[in-house]
Amino acid sequence: MKIFLIFFLLLGLMDSVSAQCEKAPEIAETGKAVKTLLVTQKKSSETGLSIKARAAGTSWQKKGSEAVVLTVFVNEKYNQDVIMFAGEQSFDYRILLGELKAGRYEITL
Repeated sequence: MKIFLIFFLLLGLMDSVSAQCEKAPEIAETGKAVKTLLVTQKKSSETGLSIKARAAGTSWQKKGSEAVVLTVFVNEKYNQDVIMFAGEQSFDYRILLGELKAGRYEITL
């Protein structure tokens, strides 16, 4: 299965998009980092991440190919898993990373 990603980092729930990374779609291999984004957080706030992605080869109609799990790390520390349930269709997965203090962060998918 291949995962195609375009993602945006939303810093602060009430702020507009503060940093964005939009390049050609990338293809993930099992267990490999797809994308790393370096971000500077100007102030402490709850931080969200919007991941626009599709997972080629997945389908809820095909047993064993239902979905892909994308793991999110913040500064090399596990944050959460995102179940990419929309299959071939591009979908905007919005997640909360939690409160990030002011400083630099490395977000890896």
